[in-house]
Amino acid sequence: MRRLVRGRGLVDVLERLKAPDAGYIYYSSPHSKLVQLDYFFITADSYGGQQIVKQLRTSLFSSILRQEVAFFDKTRTGELVNRLSMDTALLGRSVTENLSDGLRSVAQASVGIGMMFFVSPKLATFVLSVVPPLAIIAVIYGRYLRKLTRLTQDSLAEASQLAEERIGNIRTVRTFGKEMMEMEKYSSKVEHVFQLMKKEAVARSGFFGATGLSGNLIVLSVLYKGGLLMSSAHMTVGELSSFLMYAFWVGVSIGGMSSFYSELMKGLGAGSRLWELLDRKPMLTFNEGVVLRSESFRGGLDFQNVHFAYPTRPETPIFQGLDLSIPAGSVMAVVGPSGSGKSTLISLLLRLYDPISGTISVDGRDVCQVNPLWLRSVIGTVSQEPVLFSCSIAENIAYGADEPATVTFGDIRRVAEIANASAFIESFPNGFRTVVGEKGILLSGGQKQRIAIARSLLKNPKILLLDEATSSSGWRLSRASLEELPRSHVNMGTPPDALDPVFRVSPPKEMSDSRAGKAEFPTERRKTEPRGMLRTEKELDGPEMVTEPRGEDPK
Repeated sequence: MRRLVRGRGLVDVLERLKAPDAGYIYYSSPHSKLVQLDYFFITADSYGGQQIVKQLRTSLFSSILRQEVAFFDKTRTGELVNRLSMDTALLGRSVTENLSDGLRSVAQASVGIGMMFFVSPKLATFVLSVVPPLAIIAVIYGRYLRKLTRLTQDSLAEASQLAEERIGNIRTVRTFGKEMMEMEKYSSKVEHVFQLMKKEAVARSGFFGATGLSGNLIVLSVLYKGGLLMSSAHMTVGELSSFLMYAFWVGVSIGGMSSFYSELMKGLGAGSRLWELLDRKPMLTFNEGVVLRSESFRGGLDFQNVHFAYPTRPETPIFQGLDLSIPAGSVMAVVGPSGSGKSTLISLLLRLYDPISGTISVDGRDVCQVNPLWLRSVIGTVSQEPVLFSCSIAENIAYGADEPATVTFGDIRRVAEIANASAFIESFPNGFRTVVGEKGILLSGGQKQRIAIARSLLKNPKILLLDEATSSSGWRLSRASLEELPRSHVNMGTPPDALDPVFRVSPPKEMSDSRAGKAEFPTERRKTEPRGMLRTEKELDGPEMVTEPRGEDPK
């Protein structure tokens, strides 16, 4: 070994080998084994990298879905999608392919430096004096690149958000003729990304230029100092040739480590946002709390001294001391001007938000103590502008069930008939297999609302909340439909004409927009009402509550 690395080094060995012998050594069985190992490690590295990216995306998506609704109020969808796609891919590449190359370069440099000290400690010490300045440059460059990568990824997220929003609402853009304006906006976003990438390119070129210069300095210093040592008889030609080979080896390794370090800093810059999302704990519990007995659950609702303001607008209170009681089995209509808090009642009841103070109870149990997933499983909700998924009508309706895969076509058809949707669905060539397009864009507003009503009814909820869900559909709540609905039914802002005359509540009085409301449920039956139906009307300081319990069938 000493003869190999010191005497005349490899030069002596190669000169003594005959050409056939050298060819035999190169193409011998060990070499073929190395090729096989190289193939194995590259395959394993690629597979491992994809596995890491897959796990990272799954964990990130799970963390996003567990966040409270207030988180999505202040976080753009395009930004989250960009984190799921581009940031995870960049981080995955940094910790897999790049990491393996970096470790290989580190190992190669370590062996090379060790051999340099073995051949000539004095020359190795002199040559490696260029490393400390290079390390300082690397630290400065790494911090700058990490910050720059984070800014670049944020800018890409903004561009993705703009593109996603405008393409998703292309009909609005086309209607107002804003195509050129949107092109300019997107071009401006992309230009900002381009400027950041230009800065990154300049920084990378400077850093790699410095590392390349250091490699050349190592070789030049070997020739200069080695020549002096040879002239003083402290080093032979063989030792210098061996040392030069190891120095070249170290120089190549420094280039590999530079690339590794650069990509690692980019990955850490992109990963900083991912770690924030992965480590973020939701402000509201996701799947914790008490699960009530479904067979004994009746659906009575009670709001007591509720104060609330949206987290994104804390200076604008929605409720200041709201008191509202809705007995189990009753039908209530809540009417009021826009912004009076009708939809907020639903959000609080579903525990999408928690009140600042006060309590909201179901069957006497504070909703903050109830498991949110279970609570939402017994409540059916239909919004004024329901969102459908880009799949078939049958799949959209089946989405409301606890286990959509077990829903039969008969169940889907039954709730579609209750929602008065089966007629127009069956008029389509593909019937219930008709694909509705992104967000249900291929259907009218009324058709989407009826499908959403059917979707909520399929889960057989104990409580049904309709947020002006019949404003576009023309659906009338007849007596037959009422018997199919859950025993507790709260209708937000439904016009009286949406109700069958037999079940119509008293005409609501237009109220001013204020922030507090109180309602009490009367127990006495008014004999003077037509058909023996109980009708009540309460004047409130907030959204007006009109309640009607299910009494005896009208004669």
